[in-house]
Amino acid sequence: KSGPTEVRGYRGQTSTARVGVEQNNGYDLGFTWNGNEYELVADLQFWQQAWSVDRFISMVTQRYAYSTVVNETAKQGFQVTEQQKNKDGSIRLVVQRWSA
Repeated sequence: KSGPTEVRGYRGQTSTARVGVEQNNGYDLGFTWNGNEYELVADLQFWQQAWSVDRFISMVTQRYAYSTVVNETAKQGFQVTEQQKNKDGSIRLVVQRWSA
């Protein structure tokens, strides 16, 4: 869920996350902004995701990078002309801008 949401971290400490992920056990996880970067807030004892923590962070980081590249290049007049997901999980993007 986007928007401020309370999540419980280590030893039940709560933090206000900018983005939250609900879990069935009531121990949601989320991302807080520390002024420089996002930090994962979760009580790892109650982790209920299909992926390891490292794999989850890697997937979130990749999607964040993808969205940033697509949005920033669009602001500069570029369009995605080709997109390919490679066997290793990486994404290849080709962007192009037509000049008049």
